Amino acid sequence: MEYVDGEDLASLVRRIGRLPTDKAIQIARQLCAGLAVAHSRGITHRDLKPANVMLDGRGQARIMDFGLAGLAAGARGSGALAGTPAYMAPEQLAGGEVTARTDIYALGLVMYELLTGRPAFDAESRADLERMRQDATPAALSLGEGIDPATARLIRRCLETDPTARPASALAVSAALPGGDPLAAALAAGETPAPEVVAGAGDARRLSARAAWICLALLAAGLGALFWTASQTQLTLINPLKKSPDVLIAEARGLLSQLGYPEAGGDTSFGFTPMRGSDWPDIFFWYRESPFPLTPFDDTEPLAQPFDPPHTTAGMVRIWLGTNGRLEQLAIVPPTLDRTAGPYADPDWTPLLKAAGVEPASLKPAEPTWTPNVSTDTRAGWEGFLPAPVEIRSTWEGRVVEPRMVPVRLEAGAFHGRVVYFNTIWPWDKPPEQRAGGGTVLALLGTLVDTGWYLAVLIGGVLLARNNLNAGRGDRMGAFRLAMFVLSARILMWVFGGHHVLARYELALLIGNLSEAIYIGVFVWILYLALEPYYRRFWPGQLISWVRLLDGRFRDPLVGRDFLIGALYGVALALIADLYHLLPRWLGLPPADWSGFNGPDAELTSLRGLRYAVATILGSMWWIIIFVLIGITFLLLLRIVLRRSWPAWALWMILGIVLFSPRSGPVLREMTTLIFVWVLGLLVLVRSGILSLLAGNFFAALLGSVPLTWDLSRWYAGGTLVVLAAVAALVIWAFIVSRAGRPLFALDAAGVEPRPA
Repeated sequence: MEYVDGEDLASLVRRIGRLPTDKAIQIARQLCAGLAVAHSRGITHRDLKPANVMLDGRGQARIMDFGLAGLAAGARGSGALAGTPAYMAPEQLAGGEVTARTDIYALGLVMYELLTGRPAFDAESRADLERMRQDATPAALSLGEGIDPATARLIRRCLETDPTARPASALAVSAALPGGDPLAAALAAGETPAPEVVAGAGDARRLSARAAWICLALLAAGLGALFWTASQTQLTLINPLKKSPDVLIAEARGLLSQLGYPEAGGDTSFGFTPMRGSDWPDIFFWYRESPFPLTPFDDTEPLAQPFDPPHTTAGMVRIWLGTNGRLEQLAIVPPTLDRTAGPYADPDWTPLLKAAGVEPASLKPAEPTWTPNVSTDTRAGWEGFLPAPVEIRSTWEGRVVEPRMVPVRLEAGAFHGRVVYFNTIWPWDKPPEQRAGGGTVLALLGTLVDTGWYLAVLIGGVLLARNNLNAGRGDRMGAFRLAMFVLSARILMWVFGGHHVLARYELALLIGNLSEAIYIGVFVWILYLALEPYYRRFWPGQLISWVRLLDGRFRDPLVGRDFLIGALYGVALALIADLYHLLPRWLGLPPADWSGFNGPDAELTSLRGLRYAVATILGSMWWIIIFVLIGITFLLLLRIVLRRSWPAWALWMILGIVLFSPRSGPVLREMTTLIFVWVLGLLVLVRSGILSLLAGNFFAALLGSVPLTWDLSRWYAGGTLVVLAAVAALVIWAFIVSRAGRPLFALDAAGVEPRPA
């Protein structure tokens, strides 16, 4: 072997006793580096001890005497006993398998001797050595005073009797030593860093005042632009809602009184819903009455629905009105038992026709062709013209486009002389059987694919989660906290948005929604345990702020910084959604499909009241988390298959664009929008991390949950104020936290914020 001009550690310790802590840590780190190289070549030393470590003239440690080294595949029996018993691991003394963790045990003994100046186990015979190791557990070993507690814990871990309880590699030991970079060492060793290691990594410096104020200014400008674009795209502003729900309910009840139904049923419900028109969707108001509680048949559905429960119980009433109060549809289920004697007088259709906004004299009688959805014994039909339901406003041109007159069919029905049915049939309306999309081979294939990938994700997630838990890689606490957050959000969504009734049905609704909340929580818990360790291994830098947030570090500057970036990303997403509808109109192209890139359903739900707006926001919270987790599932699969990050990200983006692209309509337009959205999202994910991605999607959902208006005289302006208050509170919190308690204008004379020491 080469000549080393120096002395071995055994003689050095005998000569001077314990080494200074800094020097001992330096030597220990060099020993870790040497062992890591040997282990990476599949070699175990099997006889690591102070006498086999030389310090050269420059003070560099050299691991010597590999004469007893062997393959890491493991020697057993008599072959494992070669070495010095005082520095053998328990499994080596017992003739068991010798692995890299056997050298880790010997490394712990060497470190102990360097820091204390004495052997951990000073025995005169092998029998005494085995007895001492059985009687003295690693926790009972005393390293004396002046030793860093973290270093003491590390040495005790190296000296665990169970090899699996020791550090997994020499680089893991090096990472845990004072002054090391645990995350870099774990990645270099090909290991999965612990959540605590990830949370402790990264730049902990605060955001500079200049950068923080720039983010705040961009957010303010983005919100201002969003309010302007919303005035051109939101249905509540294109179709001004001049009448509040209370007024529309009063008009619906007034019409029912004229038709001979003076008293409301035992339970009522109402809401707004979009109706698809020839060019633009309209907003309709629906109102329901029932002698029994309007409890959804789907007991997991948190929000009251216009079609659930089905409109089949005697005495049920359902009315559809335009936002201007014009009657669109009416359906009243006649009584199951009616003993009134005939003959019955013909009903007076005039109140219906006037409520529909048409003079009876302008209509032409027609044969009814649409079958009513309630029982009737008298039917009538008319044909005429009515203004199109949508009043499209061109506010950027300073003019109002008057609605055109379109042909329309009106049909009505009565049962025993009382009106029970009315329907306005527009040219673009189709019977339900023509709108149905099921029953085809493609529909069946789509169902099988959806069910298959869901089962694959669920079953694969269970297996991976079990494997990660057994291997000690799963973030149990983080998964539990995330699952409890999702579960709580789902329950609160029902509390705020459910149709609650003082009847026994409420217990069934509670059980149904609670069971779904538990299922969702368990599903998130499984997916997080299955995926997070792999993501932590491949891209730990993207998890730093997220892990800190899960750990409850709400005042961490990195958390505040990434949340601010997420807020900017969310405002950008909301603006893209509005521009998706605006650009075609500016360029003179056909209007975009409202059912495609973003729909108005969320903002219409909030029109029922503020509690429904809160329910919509809570629903978006847990759904966004699930959506991101499922997306990460495919990203990790691509990373494992392709073995590199950039190809995986690129293919992930391409697959996402293809899967979400439309199958008809303006495909190029939607594809362009999707490409822009996915590229922006990928940049945020790669450069800022998971927290920014989740925060951005949440902000986009928050800003789309209510109609945005500067006109505080509108009856629904309260929702805007609530959302603005929530956005302001979150942004201000993130802004202050990102500054880490420093003054908001902390600049030195040169205009540059001084860095912390």
